[in-house]
Amino acid sequence: MARGFVRKIDDLGRIVIPIELRRSAEIMNRDALDMYLVNGTMTLSKGKGRKLDKLGRYTIPMEVRRTQSWDIGQALDIYMEGKEVCIRRYGCEWCDETEDLIEVNGHKLCHACAEKVGAAIIEA
Repeated sequence: MARGFVRKIDDLGRIVIPIELRRSAEIMNRDALDMYLVNGTMTLSKGKGRKLDKLGRYTIPMEVRRTQSWDIGQALDIYMEGKEVCIRRYGCEWCDETEDLIEVNGHKLCHACAEKVGAAIIEA
């Protein structure tokens, strides 16, 4: 249940921003981008921060990868909101399941994790 494109983080912590999204956001290769992080979603917009490389890759800061538990090979969902490129973890927020996801208030869970939450609520 991706909102846009799914891409993986490479060995150097980079992710390719799809050209369709770069065109929509009017972002060119080697443009500087501002980045901010809210509720597990990293948002990029034109600014004065890190630059895209000549192949359209953005290096995700190590602090962001650590705090969000985004490891090498992690699949990320990349989509647009207005003129901003948004990047968030693809799949269940608690495990690595990517099929059969349920979204509640912006949080994605697989059925197994959702059942665990339901059971915990019933026990409480």
